[in-house]
Amino acid sequence: MKRYRWLLFVFIIGILSACQNKERIMEKNISVKLKEQIDNPHGFKFVSMQIEKTFSVAERKEIITEDKLLEVAHLFGESDILNQYRTEFNFLQAQTDESSDAVYYVQCIIEEVNDQGTRTNIYDVTVLNDAHLSVMYIH
Repeated sequence: MKRYRWLLFVFIIGILSACQNKERIMEKNISVKLKEQIDNPHGFKFVSMQIEKTFSVAERKEIITEDKLLEVAHLFGESDILNQYRTEFNFLQAQTDESSDAVYYVQCIIEEVNDQGTRTNIYDVTVLNDAHLSVMYIH
């Protein structure tokens, strides 16, 4: 019986470590992307980050379709938006487990420092659950 408890303990620790590691990678990737968008890329820090919603591969395949990809290409031509759609579309097509996580909607509270002082902003971020946890959108 003690052996099973030990195995269960090791399993739980492994799961918790994997989740924390995923969140650290997300935070790092979001930071890199935010630095491209804000006025003072060195004057910000994360206050908090929370995964608000997780979408499965099946759910995202209903939204990111080949027709939608063609529509975005028609509307925006070669653009960052089209590249983001293509990236997600290709990722989804390669997935075999329809119930696995595909996309995370993450809310970040960021403290930004500039000449006028410190302000707190809330960003909604879409993260693709690929090997790199790619940041798709920041609003």
